[in-house]
Amino acid sequence: MTTLEPPPTVDDFDVNSVVQTDRVHGSVYTSADIFRREMDTIFKTGWVYVAHDSEVSEPGDYLTRFIGHDPVVVVRGKDGEIRVLLNRCTHRANKLCNAETGNANSFRCPYHGWTFSNTGALQGVPMREGYGDTYSELRAGLGLAQAPRVDSYGGFVFASLAPDGVSLREHLGKATGAIDRLLNLSPHPQDRPAGQLDEASAPRQLEDGGGEQRRRLPRAVHPRLRV
Repeated sequence: MTTLEPPPTVDDFDVNSVVQTDRVHGSVYTSADIFRREMDTIFKTGWVYVAHDSEVSEPGDYLTRFIGHDPVVVVRGKDGEIRVLLNRCTHRANKLCNAETGNANSFRCPYHGWTFSNTGALQGVPMREGYGDTYSELRAGLGLAQAPRVDSYGGFVFASLAPDGVSLREHLGKATGAIDRLLNLSPHPQDRPAGQLDEASAPRQLEDGGGEQRRRLPRAVHPRLRV
């Protein structure tokens, strides 16, 4: 029986050493080095699916998600634009929004009460008089950080934490065809929430657009299962 060799370190990492046509090395699920590499090269620089636009269909609608380690709020602002805001107050980095979903014109930090609009702009702070003439500058420079790039395809909203890189369409490549087939198969194509799936269509539906078979997916791959 053939086996995979121990995975290399991050410095000389080659994905072919841990992923083969018919097997994946168990270290993919347990290696801290591989995990850090995924965070740095996928979640910090690539496009990540965060929501379907129907989940934030009205101004003020929001969802809380993670992009890698970073907590974010996916929100449709009062101007109708979908933004992905870092879910951290710019005052003391406290988590701003704890609800999973909702509708809000603004977000108020529970720590010191700083308030931000649903477009990310700083709206107000307690004891404003204490800031004197610096308040206008403070307000202009301390709005919520946000993903520099947000785009969508077929209603699926993606965000990238990197200001530069390939476009979403380039990133998706031939996967756009699979998304199109998925949308054509579903009577309710908007019902595709981001996050963990308990049930999903069999892969064949995406590959050739046929079949009604559905299957249960495990919630996780147990780390003790190795090739």
